[in-house]
Amino acid sequence: MTRLYANMNAYNLIIVVENTGTIDCLVANFQLDFHEDLIATNQPSSPILGTIEPGRRREIPITVLCKAIQDEFEFKKIGITITDTVSDRSWDDSVSLKFHKAPVNIIIRSNNSVSSVIISPTTAAYSFTRTTSTTISVPWSNDNYLVVFSGATADTEAIFSLGIHVTPDTNFNDHSGFGDYTNNHEDRATPIATGEKLMSYLYKNAISYYSVNMGSNAPVFNPVMITDHAVREASGGNNDGKVNPRETHYLDIRVRNTVNATINIASATLSTDNPYVTINKDDSTLGEITAWRFKTLTFNTSSSSNAVSATLMSSYSPGLTGAFRFTIAEDCPVGTELPFTVTFTDSWGNTWSDTLTIAVE
Repeated sequence: MTRLYANMNAYNLIIVVENTGTIDCLVANFQLDFHEDLIATNQPSSPILGTIEPGRRREIPITVLCKAIQDEFEFKKIGITITDTVSDRSWDDSVSLKFHKAPVNIIIRSNNSVSSVIISPTTAAYSFTRTTSTTISVPWSNDNYLVVFSGATADTEAIFSLGIHVTPDTNFNDHSGFGDYTNNHEDRATPIATGEKLMSYLYKNAISYYSVNMGSNAPVFNPVMITDHAVREASGGNNDGKVNPRETHYLDIRVRNTVNATINIASATLSTDNPYVTINKDDSTLGEITAWRFKTLTFNTSSSSNAVSATLMSSYSPGLTGAFRFTIAEDCPVGTELPFTVTFTDSWGNTWSDTLTIAVE
């Protein structure tokens, strides 16, 4: 199930160049031309491949990321020009990469080992034999997937649960739905959608079909997301640690990089449509956040921990100067939930947004 996904996931690839002719390609060099949605973060520092004899190959290692795409999947081209520098002859070629919009997790749990098959809309089949716990990421699609369970004997009957982009239940001892065995044919497959989960019983020689509807919209996936936030009074308050009317507060956020590549957040912008809030400082910068790591506005080093060096409102450099700042109107009703949006822009011009809510006490 190896697939390429867009939205700033990094992939290490190798372009293989072969001399399919009958004479040497002398002191060959190459030039790559990337589609505008592709970002190459790593490629050889030298364009020289050297002489390529007939039937011989050279490899060009690259690391590629794709920006967000609109369709279910899109092909992105990498053009390559190979030049024989002695004879001054050139050849043009290209490779196409298929990037999918987003992954969807199909999660299986059971109290006894079961066999299952996932069939994609293109009829490609992926089997899992005798497992009690499986999570597989498949490309989101407008068309349905099919999940099939089978292979139980009298000694290996099982209660299993299935979740689509949600973790299914594992309270197998509480299951009582033993009479629903109508989905023993593809035409009678039980429907299940993204965000839904179910539990069923697989008995001897049974086969059980489930039709997975992933919906018309792909799951929202942001390369950076807010995992926590904290406020601290700046002025006009009683220092009770709570957000009250007429107070000005610092706002810090903890952000996680959710992809396997370093993301450079050039700017983070705070906004709200609530009339009781005046934003006094709406911009900050996070800089580079390495893959899977955390960072806050008030601490300038990535951390693998969701605490410690990624602590909110850290007293270390750059301190509170990196935090957002906002003021609440004096007539703001207590109990008001203040919605905020933070828009992130990276060094390549990609933008993502996340939200948080702060209650007025």
